[in-house]
Amino acid sequence: MGEWGSYDLSDLLMFSADSYVRLFERANRLWPLALLLGVALVIGLWRRPAGASPSLRWVLASAWLTVAISFHHRLYAQINLAGEAFALLFAVEAALLVLLRSSARPAHATPLAATLPGWLLITYALLLHPFFWFAVGRPWQAAELFAIAPDTTALVTLGWLLLRPMTWQWLALPIPLIWCIVSALTHVAMREPLGILVPLLALLALGARLVIAAWQRR
Repeated sequence: MGEWGSYDLSDLLMFSADSYVRLFERANRLWPLALLLGVALVIGLWRRPAGASPSLRWVLASAWLTVAISFHHRLYAQINLAGEAFALLFAVEAALLVLLRSSARPAHATPLAATLPGWLLITYALLLHPFFWFAVGRPWQAAELFAIAPDTTALVTLGWLLLRPMTWQWLALPIPLIWCIVSALTHVAMREPLGILVPLLALLALGARLVIAAWQRR
C-alpha cells in the first residue's frame, strides 16, 4: 500500500509536456477552418445574443467533430492510449448538440442577468484562453484556438449552453465539464498547476448561472 502511495499523476503520463505542446503546433495547421468557424460563431451570437440561432448548433457541432478527428484521433492518439476514447467522446458531443434541438422543450428566453456567466466564459475562451499558456513560455504556434484545441472548444460550448434556458439542451453539458476536469488532471500531471483554471472557470460560471436563476425565481 505504501508503494502505491509513492506514485502521483505524473507517473501515469505516457508523454512529456513538450510532446503535448507540439500537438497544438501541428493541429494549428487547420487555422483557416478554425478562423471560419470562429467568425461564424461570433456572427451567430451577434445576430442572436441569446444563442438561439439554429446555425450555432451546427457551428459548435462542427467544432467538436473537428477536434475529435484532427486533434484526438490524428494526433493525441499517437501519444496517449486514451486518445481514441476522447475522439469518440467529442463525436458524441457533436451529435448531442445537433440532436437535442428536436428534444428540447419550449421555454421562455433566459433573463439577461442569467446569461452574464455564459457571456463572460465565451469572451474568455475566445479572446484570452488561446494565449493563456504564453505566460509560461509556450510558443505562439501552440495557441489553443477554438475548433482546434479541446479546452477552448469546451469552454465556448459551456458558455453557449449557459445562455440557453435550462431545458433538455443541458444534457450536452456533462461532456464539456468532464473534458475540463481531464484536461486539468493532465496539466497537473505535467507539473503545470495553472491547468486547474479551466474546470475552475467552468464550474464558477455554471454555479453563478444556477445561483442567478434561483434568485430570479424568488
